[in-house]
Amino acid sequence: MFEQRSSWLYRVSILALSMEWLGFGACHFLLRADTEAQIPDIFPFKTFIAVATGMVEVTTGILILFPRTRKWAAISSLVLLTIFLPSIYRLMTHGEIIRGSAEFRHIAQAVLLPNHVFLALCAIYLLRWAERPAPGESARVSLA
Repeated sequence: MFEQRSSWLYRVSILALSMEWLGFGACHFLLRADTEAQIPDIFPFKTFIAVATGMVEVTTGILILFPRTRKWAAISSLVLLTIFLPSIYRLMTHGEIIRGSAEFRHIAQAVLLPNHVFLALCAIYLLRWAERPAPGESARVSLA
C-alpha cells in the first residue's frame, strides 16, 4: 500500500508514540496505585511491574525520537502494546478502576482500544521505514 514513505505520517507516528510513552510512562510513577489497579490480579509483584514498565515506556518514548534508535524503539513499542493486552482487557471490563466521572470512564473505554491499535500501526509504520530516507531526502537528515 505504501510505496514511499510519507514524511507527514512518519512524523505523526514519531510524535504520537513519543508523547504517549512519555506521558503514560510518567503516570506509572505519578499514579502508581492507579497503574497497579490496571494490572490483572493473576500477576504478582504489581509494584515492580508498574515501575519496570514505566521505565521501559519512558525510555521507549525518548529512543523513538532518535533515528539511530527508532527501529528498536518501534520494536519495544510493539512488545509493550502486546504485553499490555491483559491490562487493556481489565480496563474494558472493570471500568470502575478508571478514575473520574461515569461519563469520563465511558469515553476512556471507548477510546482505549482504538488508541492501542493506532499506536501499533504507528510502530509498524516506523519499523517498516526506520532505516530508509524519504524520496529526495538525504540519508543524513535526522528530523524526518
